[in-house]
Amino acid sequence: MGRNKSNIPEQYRGIKRYSFSEIQSDGQCSWQYYLGRIKTPKEENKDNIYSLSGSIAHDVLEHEKDYEYDGLRMQKQFLNEFNEMASLGYKFSVDESKNEEMLNKYKNNILHYFKYYYKEDIEEEEIEYRIWTYVQDKLISGFVDNKYRDGEYFVIKDYKTSTMYSKADQEKGRNQLIIYAKDLIDKGIPIGKIKLCWDFIKYCNIEYKLPKKIKIDIMEHEYDDLITRGIIKTRRSKTREIIEIQNSTTTAERTQVGVKFKSSLRKILTYEELNEDVIESILSNLEKTNSMDNIPKDIVDKYEIKFKKCIVYADFNEEVLKRVEEELYEKICIIEKKLKSDNYDVWERNPVQDSDSFYCSKLCGVNHVCKYYKEYIENKEMFITPEHQTKVNQFRGGNDLNDISFEELLNIDNDPLSNISVDSLDDIDLSDLI
Repeated sequence: MGRNKSNIPEQYRGIKRYSFSEIQSDGQCSWQYYLGRIKTPKEENKDNIYSLSGSIAHDVLEHEKDYEYDGLRMQKQFLNEFNEMASLGYKFSVDESKNEEMLNKYKNNILHYFKYYYKEDIEEEEIEYRIWTYVQDKLISGFVDNKYRDGEYFVIKDYKTSTMYSKADQEKGRNQLIIYAKDLIDKGIPIGKIKLCWDFIKYCNIEYKLPKKIKIDIMEHEYDDLITRGIIKTRRSKTREIIEIQNSTTTAERTQVGVKFKSSLRKILTYEELNEDVIESILSNLEKTNSMDNIPKDIVDKYEIKFKKCIVYADFNEEVLKRVEEELYEKICIIEKKLKSDNYDVWERNPVQDSDSFYCSKLCGVNHVCKYYKEYIENKEMFITPEHQTKVNQFRGGNDLNDISFEELLNIDNDPLSNISVDSLDDIDLSDLI
């Protein structure tokens, strides 16, 4: 990654600064914070497939100018790095067939993003833009994935390789963007001229024009003509159907474009009165390839079918900004109070529960030395068979039992890529955790 941590402006040197991920990590697990940041010597943070795969995609986007915004070159770079990571033994699942499926799903989603990559018509773009801002007397520093001008607006964009946020996730996830926006506000940019958004890389918006039947009221002077043309049969009809071409958007995970867009494309092709066999062939190819390559070009052009980035905007205002600042200040004060204590017990946490096991096993970089996670696993060991232990030895390049969740040991069919919103991964500065 291209983050230069030594490039600190003179006015901030020697001042204790906090990153947003640092503040959040204490709230996530204070014991992890202690092991990775406070303990002497600090424990080594181990990588995981989620952080590594997300970093690879971010790294390619960070160097988009070097690739001249060429999607094919970006695809190749991502694929090279992704395959190298997979070859080192990092896995999504201990089940080989499931792991292969998840690897391909993740990889193909990102490759599709780069295949249809395009440079936006923007100004003053800055990638990995560093911000400095104070929350009361506490200094916060961070890196914005992408900042640019779009007309009269300043836009802060965060790339996400995680599952797309729910409304509740958006409210939590926007806090980091809001603090980043404060840097612009400090520089005199009105809050109303700032936009915050996420680019959910695994997803795309399919934009198109869709023929749609709508009913309209019949005017008195239209009856004779409509009856003559056979559109209506009698004057008892009050409404008639017309076809209106409407702008439409379908959001889909990129490996599911064919499934999600299939019904809408069928309506378009049927309206164009194409042969049914031709329609089925086009739809079949769409579902297999998630590509527009087999849709007739005249149809693509006429109905303006486009794969666009899945950009989701976060709402914020002065009131929300004030609340986020207050919450962040309170969290920093809690950390500082712990730091002043001579008793490391202030970093202790409650025992690990089943609901914690995904984070503890997959995302925590110090689980291999965590006494809480070790205790959790030991309490479950009565259920572990030799077959499970073999799978442990094959997982993440042969790391030990602490690197695996109890659910995985029991081979429960739970796809975290589909069902769990890992909203913290893209926010973690791995070098900052060491």
